[in-house]
Amino acid sequence: MSGWQERRVTGGRVGVLADRLAGAGIAVRSGAAPAGPALLLEVDPENWGRVAEIAAAENLRWCAVWGEHRPPRFLVTALFFGRDGHLLVRTAVPEDKPELTSQAPFYPAADRPERHVQDMYGVRFIDHPDGRRWTRHLAWPQGQHPLRRDFPSAGSPEAETAPDCEYPFR
Repeated sequence: MSGWQERRVTGGRVGVLADRLAGAGIAVRSGAAPAGPALLLEVDPENWGRVAEIAAAENLRWCAVWGEHRPPRFLVTALFFGRDGHLLVRTAVPEDKPELTSQAPFYPAADRPERHVQDMYGVRFIDHPDGRRWTRHLAWPQGQHPLRRDFPSAGSPEAETAPDCEYPFR
């Protein structure tokens, strides 16, 4: 016996979240999780913040957020953890209006990861408590986002990156 025990993602806090979201009038689409035993829920962008509010009420832990540039849209995924497993919540926002409601008001740990997604992809988080640039804010000009597919793979080698020492970190 290897000691490995498969974790089932049913019941408990993660397992009931889809029902709670549906009860709140939020349409969810379930799909196969891209990795491991996790529940994947796809939601419309206008429900992104509401999902975090309901997940927080269910005492789920917020773990991470990340983005992917899949022209003509951005995929944004958040990972939550409950006593019964992991939950991936994904949405898609169009390139011409990359905005989502921030999850940071419900999960303070989302603060800097959301700012990182904003810096790397240009997805703006509405009602974020601190919308300043965060990741290597002087390494590329405002309005350029290095993980977008249209960003030059060589970067901006013609200029030396200014030091970050004047940035008011908080």
